[in-house]
Amino acid sequence: MLIAHLVPGYFIGVNAQKNWGDSWTSTQRRILWTVAFAGTFLADTDVIVNILFHGIFNHSTLLTHSLFPVLMFTLLSAICKYILRIPYISTALSLLALSWLSHLFLDALVHKTPLLYPLSSAMIGYAPPRVYAGGFWYYLTDPIFLLEPLLIMIAIGHWLYHRIDTIKTRRLMLSGLVGCYLIFATGFLFALPYLQSHL
Repeated sequence: MLIAHLVPGYFIGVNAQKNWGDSWTSTQRRILWTVAFAGTFLADTDVIVNILFHGIFNHSTLLTHSLFPVLMFTLLSAICKYILRIPYISTALSLLALSWLSHLFLDALVHKTPLLYPLSSAMIGYAPPRVYAGGFWYYLTDPIFLLEPLLIMIAIGHWLYHRIDTIKTRRLMLSGLVGCYLIFATGFLFALPYLQSHL
């Protein structure tokens, strides 16, 4: 999963902002949006470090892809909310925990991830065997990859739908997005045998 990790962060922010404090400034709200999006990628910090400094495109730590950071941020959020009475910090931490959890969920769908680390190094998920065994390029040449543009299309559709006033324009926009996705998906599926044969 690549850019589509941002999609849950978008929906988490959309749903969470209904409960944000009325007194919170626009800057504070932008920070919360940043946290919601950033949390979707923090699990991959090891990959980013490896690309920048080691020239490899791979994970090197299991901890960021386990449930442990999610539980830690959830606990800190509860402490800030119920003991320290700092609702803004509590909200930021809960957004971080939720967006991090969304990353793990999507990773478990498209490849496996060590959700129980450090208690267990077992890789948990529903990834197709060829993707789990082959890695990144096998993910890009497997039907599971179509989940990525689908999620992106859903987020774009939601964002546009709530910024368009007329029903006719909404229908045209949604029809256009669905049409583009179907064209892409059809072309991708037709090209799969060629793509897979060149790995």
